[in-house]
Amino acid sequence: MKYLILLLFSSIVLNANSQRNYRFGIGYSAGISTFYSTKTNGYNQLLNGNYALKMNQGVAVKFEFDLSNRWELFCQTGFQQGGVRFNGYLDAYAPRYRMNYWDVQFGTQFLIYKSPSNNAVYTSLGLTQHTLLSSKRVYDTGEDDIHDEFSKYDVGALFALLYQIPVFQNHLIQLQASANFGLKQVYNDLFKQNGLIGKNTLFNIQISFLF
Repeated sequence: MKYLILLLFSSIVLNANSQRNYRFGIGYSAGISTFYSTKTNGYNQLLNGNYALKMNQGVAVKFEFDLSNRWELFCQTGFQQGGVRFNGYLDAYAPRYRMNYWDVQFGTQFLIYKSPSNNAVYTSLGLTQHTLLSSKRVYDTGEDDIHDEFSKYDVGALFALLYQIPVFQNHLIQLQASANFGLKQVYNDLFKQNGLIGKNTLFNIQISFLF
């Protein structure tokens, strides 16, 4: 999946070089992450904890290519935090999984409103591919490396609403609210054998500057 998305991205860039209907830039995101299943038949209290929300951040490079007056293609790649926090602990143990991914996103954007001042609202739909860089179990007194207990790759579906403001003539500022739902089980090896079930979920606000 990752290589197919990168191949499509390269083709768009090569085609766009001979035209002027493209933009690229950088973005920063902040939001919350969790797993969206709590079903388990494991025996470890930590692993049976209730999933809660964890803060996350990310940085990315974004590319857009116009298909028509309303339709665009986009590709974005960069670093993204994920993971989950656990509820139900009376002491300061505060267990959580801190997971870092390299993300690739590819999809379409559709213009739903454009003001006389050229401010615009888009809706986005895309596919995402996540490569696990590291994962740790973090608690009040330390941390454990649990990289082997999680799947190395994940794929997901992205839904977003984007508000675009033109600045400095041909430059753009974008504010995007997105939801990203993983489609694969994140657990592997011992965690998976214990019957744990969980899929990545991310809710982010991203600000981007394109030129």
